[in-house]
Amino acid sequence: RRYQVIEEIGKGGMGKVYKVLDTELREKVALKLLSPEIAADKETIERFRNELKFARKITHKNVCRMYDLSREEGAYYITMEFVPGENLKGTIRRIGQLPVGKSISIAKQVCEGLVEAHKLGVMHRDLKPQNIMVDEEGNARIMDFGIARSLKAKGITDAGVIIGTPEYMSPEQAEVEDVDQRSDIYCLGVILYEMVTGKVPFQGDTALSIAMKHKSEEPQPPKEVNAQIPEDLNLLVLRCMEKDKEKRYQKAEELLSELMKIEKGISTTERIIVEKKSKAEIPRKPYQAFLIPAIFIFVVLIAIISFLFFGGILRKGKPEADALVQADLEKKIVVLPFENLGLPEDEYFAAGMTEEITSRLAAVSGLGVISRSSAVQYDRKGKMMKQIGEDFGVAYVLEGTVRWDHGPEGKNRVRVTPQLIRTADDTHLWSTSYDRVIDDIFAVQSEIAEQVISQLGITLMEPERRGLNAKPTENIEAYQAYLRGLNYLYLPDFAEENFQMAVEMLERAVDVDPGFALAYAELSYAYSQLYHFGYDRTEECISMAKAAIDRAFELQPELPEVHMHLGNYYYYVHKEYDKALEEFAIAEQGLPNDTRIFEYKAYIWRRQAKFKESTSLLKRAIELSPQDAGITLNLAISYMALREYQEAEDCYNRSIFLAPDQTEAHAFKAMNYWMWEGDLGKARAALEQIPVKKNPLVIYFWVLQEMLERNYQAALDRLSSASVDCFEGADFFMPKAQSEGLIYQLMNKPELARTSFDSARIILEKEINARPDDPRLHSSLGIVYASLGRKEEAIREGKLAIKLYPVSKDALTGTSFMQDLASIYIIVGEYEAALDQIEYLLSIPSWQISAAYLRIEPEFDPLREHPRFKRLLKK
Repeated sequence: RRYQVIEEIGKGGMGKVYKVLDTELREKVALKLLSPEIAADKETIERFRNELKFARKITHKNVCRMYDLSREEGAYYITMEFVPGENLKGTIRRIGQLPVGKSISIAKQVCEGLVEAHKLGVMHRDLKPQNIMVDEEGNARIMDFGIARSLKAKGITDAGVIIGTPEYMSPEQAEVEDVDQRSDIYCLGVILYEMVTGKVPFQGDTALSIAMKHKSEEPQPPKEVNAQIPEDLNLLVLRCMEKDKEKRYQKAEELLSELMKIEKGISTTERIIVEKKSKAEIPRKPYQAFLIPAIFIFVVLIAIISFLFFGGILRKGKPEADALVQADLEKKIVVLPFENLGLPEDEYFAAGMTEEITSRLAAVSGLGVISRSSAVQYDRKGKMMKQIGEDFGVAYVLEGTVRWDHGPEGKNRVRVTPQLIRTADDTHLWSTSYDRVIDDIFAVQSEIAEQVISQLGITLMEPERRGLNAKPTENIEAYQAYLRGLNYLYLPDFAEENFQMAVEMLERAVDVDPGFALAYAELSYAYSQLYHFGYDRTEECISMAKAAIDRAFELQPELPEVHMHLGNYYYYVHKEYDKALEEFAIAEQGLPNDTRIFEYKAYIWRRQAKFKESTSLLKRAIELSPQDAGITLNLAISYMALREYQEAEDCYNRSIFLAPDQTEAHAFKAMNYWMWEGDLGKARAALEQIPVKKNPLVIYFWVLQEMLERNYQAALDRLSSASVDCFEGADFFMPKAQSEGLIYQLMNKPELARTSFDSARIILEKEINARPDDPRLHSSLGIVYASLGRKEEAIREGKLAIKLYPVSKDALTGTSFMQDLASIYIIVGEYEAALDQIEYLLSIPSWQISAAYLRIEPEFDPLREHPRFKRLLKK
């Protein structure tokens, strides 16, 4: 038979649960054998089947994956992911109330799982400690999603099975009313109450009496039971348990955010330490010397009875099966860049093979796939396979070679030789060679992906199988242009020329094949990036991004990448975060292992001022993409915003190690030294390490460095080497003439400064006529007007920039316009107003201002003797 019993691991009203070995997949799973009275009801079984369709969509690290409902020899059973550890109820019974830090950690993880499930429209309806598994490392998983809703009973007064457990039942469940995600939030509040107090809030003689107390009685505040509970946690629990669901947290995201805030106030020691007491550390009572052998004998008897009674379905494992159970079956893989054995100009084609195979594998649930960007940046020279496995944290590597032999029509062939290798012992599990005409390249990609999945023992769902065999286009010329476009679009540096080349190649792809949906989606993303980074803020750019994604939707509305890049259009162009997150959630269902989705969500969260949450998600993305310099760079920027400068420096160093040729990490590392300690020597050393010297961004940072060191002539010399008339980025647009004016002003050369500022004014006013809603232009024009003595107009422009792009809209870059307004106030002599801006900026996350920076920046010199400014620096 397929399933071999290892042991019984639980039982309840629905039936018994076993840990078994799936001999086809060669891995441990959990099997829930339904009790005869439940299995006999056809309506219940059909509801199970329908609900599991939804529950299986949940793929989250804090949710146990549901597999299938099956029948054999008259018995029904549900298979699901096997989760090791102890259920939370057992932990509470064993040690009583849990430390506050550990309780919050578990509640956060459960909450994260609920966030994901609720986004997919799935409620648990029976959340309780018995359905939460916690392993030795403190990792929590929610069990039994999709089961409670399928049960027959209408409510607690029926003779059938109760929907929900009385001790953890929401008031609306007790009244047999419709439930939504707020019922799960209530149940989590009850669980948190029990974790921090060691007891449930309501007890009674019958299930009905307990359930009614949830409806009619107020719980004793947990702080009255355990005085060590922080007051804000006490209030959080009580709000979760409000009788009126309108007064509770309305979404799991809200609750998660509050838990994270409370966690900040808990000591680091308590938050990190997770009790790992082994049985040997727990003092034995005298009777345990007899009790433990008796329990062992009892367990053995249960196994024997299971073998005899359920022999038709489950079979006791053989020695070889036991060996498989002990094996490390984690399925995580990296696809290293396929080596191009053809012409140098065919390098993009080999890179495209890597990208396509990685994408196909990333769409398979149950398989961890390192992102292509991480793999591309990895330097494997001289490294053994075991070292590669350790660097990526993977058990398997797929590598290969590609040779494209160009020839006349019909003889244009491609040769691909892939190899699947186990990193632990350098064993080649599978290798073959494909020699096909170029038009068959998509079939080759699909066959490689299917062979890898087969070798790793993963069972494909039918939608996943269809995805593996999908052809992005029938036109090989369009496909080649598409691959070239991707090659430019996902380069580590966000240079304008890269995006422009990506647009050119992708436009060519859709011209050749107007039905190429994936190319349209990537084209929209390229235009969105041009707009976001400030290279093209025209209405034409917006309309091109919109037209491309609309066309992709028209062609293939079900394609996950289409939803992903529609989300990027909402995010990068319009900053419509909620719409973007909705699209990312849809895309994630079809691309459960695509690191880009984690990234995009994290970038939105920090613009929503959720910096801690964003940082956590970026760390999670790095787990799947440990060699990705870009994600590591963005994590460093998040740390800078939080003013956690040591952590930022570590990430910048790591990013530079992974991609030494980039410019951003070196430049921002210098900025980190400005903000951290005001150490200009370290900042200069960081800038000197930049490999590209004439990049406009590099010159801009060097100008700032010379100004901070008060080397004003050197700053002018640097500025004159720039080949552009304006420096620009996502949050600034500064004519070179404006920088000249600021330097001349600091050199006390008012006439030269005025001439430069007037040149900058002409440029900015012309740009504003074309783009009146661009806050960058108004902010710079405000500084120019202030420097020209036009006080009222200067303040008006500075305030307009903030109105167009407030911190509430973008907590990451919106602060730059507030800082510009502070500069305007300083120039026009409104020092109190400037200090108001500065004080506020220091009170919130910002990567562009700090106390150390205030000490070294010349523009703040007029405030040096101001008593309030002195107090600010001391504080």
